[in-house]
Amino acid sequence: MRRPGIIGLVGGRKRQGGTESDLISESESFLSGSWAIELHSGGRSVPTWAWISGLAHAPADVLATWATDRESAAAARGTVDRWRLALSLAARELMVSATIAGDPVDTAQRLVFGRLEQQGVVADSPNELVRLTLRALGEYRWAARTAVQAPAPRRRRQAA
Repeated sequence: MRRPGIIGLVGGRKRQGGTESDLISESESFLSGSWAIELHSGGRSVPTWAWISGLAHAPADVLATWATDRESAAAARGTVDRWRLALSLAARELMVSATIAGDPVDTAQRLVFGRLEQQGVVADSPNELVRLTLRALGEYRWAARTAVQAPAPRRRRQAA
C-alpha cells in the first residue's frame, strides 16, 4: 500500500504524513509518466491533466509496455480499468504514427502529447483521452505527410 505523498499536486492542498523519500518517489513517478496510474491504482483522485502529462513524459520503453498491455484487451469486457485501456490505445497509436511518419517515438511524443500538455488540454474520461489522442495524432500524421509530399521549390533557369 502506498503511503500518502506530500507534494500537494492533488486538489491543490498539501497532504500530510509523507516523508522525504515519499516526495522523491512521487516526484520520480511524475517525471516518468506513471504518476496518474499510481494514483488511480491506489484509489486516489487523479487530476484531469495528469493523463495527458503521463503520455507526454513516459519514456519510450514505458510507452511500449503500455502499447502491448495484454490485459487491456480484457478491459473491453469490463474486467480491467478503462483508463488502462485508454493509455494502451494512446501509446499504441503514438508508436504506429511515429513509425508511419518516420520519426523516433520521443519526437512524436513531444510533438503530440507535449503540445497537448502545453495547451492545458485535459482528459475527463477514458473516452475523452482516446478522442483527444486520435485527433492530435491525425493532425500529426497529416503534417508529416504534407511535409514529405511538398514539392521542392523550382529553380529558375539562368540564361547562359
